[in-house]
Amino acid sequence: MNVRQGDEIKHYRTVWMEGTTVKIINQHLLPDEFRIHSCNSYLETVESIRDMTVRGAGAIGATAGYALAQAAVESFNLAHEDDAMYWKSVSDAVQRIKMARPTANALFDAVDTVYSNMSTFGKDTNAATLRSITAAREYADADAEACRMIGQNGADLVQRIMLQKSLPSVSILTHCNAGWLAFVDYGSALSPIYELKRRGIMVNVLSDETRPYNQGSRLTAWELSNENVDVEIIPDNHVGAVMAKGLVDLVIVGADRIAANGSTANKIGTYTVALSAHQHMIPFYVAAPLHTFDFSLRCGREIPIENRSPDEVKWVKGVDENGVRTKVRIAPKNVSAMYLSFDVTPYYFINGFITPKGVFDPRDIVTHLAKEPEKAQPVYGRDI
Repeated sequence: MNVRQGDEIKHYRTVWMEGTTVKIINQHLLPDEFRIHSCNSYLETVESIRDMTVRGAGAIGATAGYALAQAAVESFNLAHEDDAMYWKSVSDAVQRIKMARPTANALFDAVDTVYSNMSTFGKDTNAATLRSITAAREYADADAEACRMIGQNGADLVQRIMLQKSLPSVSILTHCNAGWLAFVDYGSALSPIYELKRRGIMVNVLSDETRPYNQGSRLTAWELSNENVDVEIIPDNHVGAVMAKGLVDLVIVGADRIAANGSTANKIGTYTVALSAHQHMIPFYVAAPLHTFDFSLRCGREIPIENRSPDEVKWVKGVDENGVRTKVRIAPKNVSAMYLSFDVTPYYFINGFITPKGVFDPRDIVTHLAKEPEKAQPVYGRDI
């Protein structure tokens, strides 16, 4: 995605690797400051995932892949051609990386993909290490390409809806941040919006603030405004009101993990948005790369949900009127707080999944994407 820095516009990915250093856009500082965070060891990269310096399903996955590549380099330097020591060190790193965050399926998919690629070299630890770096980069490239195709397929879908409803422009509501910052490039839920903009379609976005971490107000609004897309931030508790007023034509959200029956884990508050969309008969779509689907889980109840620190509910970070970054408490000191990082939207509230292969009905994803992916034929979701 392009980022304005003064008079200069420069293209950035969310995460990449330079030599053995992983470079990450520091999402803690946005929207007030754009800064690249450097991770010089795999443990530093793991910590960047855990503390949400990098966040978003695809970006977490790519970062995890790069972390394993770093771990392979460090293991090679440590083992001094002792292949047993090398693979023990790499295996330990795999487990540590997987513990960084539990919900996003891309993290596990990326680590397994990179490890599978390198493990074929056995005792040739030098070749295994070189392959880990290449495989991590290939995974990141594939994530970007998948999101580009989501943009194409999602834009086609939105134009079909606009034609059916005779809409001269379209108003899309989204929740959390499922844009470029949440992936390597393009994004999932925002990728169709960027493509619509490129096609000259008038599009307005309502961005939920997404308490308590405020990804919608901090990140989605920053991304869209940076690309000159009309965006308006709304408090999370405005969703029902703006839908009742007829201000929303459809909803597109991202996903962190999708079970075999189509039930979807996404940032907390997504379920509430889906309920309101269902009540107001507004199409609700989930945009996701194929690695988000976890067919080993039968239903949404089996998706692990991350519990984060209550301090993230009781404190907020921001910039004061003098431009100084600060943190303030907004709740009583001794009162407890709950922060479920994700919730699960049942498949029957979802009109369709926007994927790189097309748009699929939730009722058919097991047949289309799990059993016979090579024969998958996209549909355009349930009737709208």
